[in-house]
Amino acid sequence: MFDSLKFFELGMGVLLKNDIHFRDSFEIISKVINKTMFSDTELSKLHKENRFKYYVFDSFLPIQKDGIYKKAIFTHSEYARLMGNS
Repeated sequence: MFDSLKFFELGMGVLLKNDIHFRDSFEIISKVINKTMFSDTELSKLHKENRFKYYVFDSFLPIQKDGIYKKAIFTHSEYARLMGNS
């Protein structure tokens, strides 16, 4: 079933200007994704269609033990290095 499945992973760096609680992170990230999609004509059309979008997203990494992402820079490459996947 998954022999022909293709997927792509996009790692991004993020500069947090304020502390963010984990429970709020998904709403904030989804707003950024929406704003970005609406800035592109093709993606804006796709976003407005009533169908599956075929993308998922996660919160910031690494996960903070206290649930608060402190004002800082979070990067995918830094997380990969910390996890031994560089």
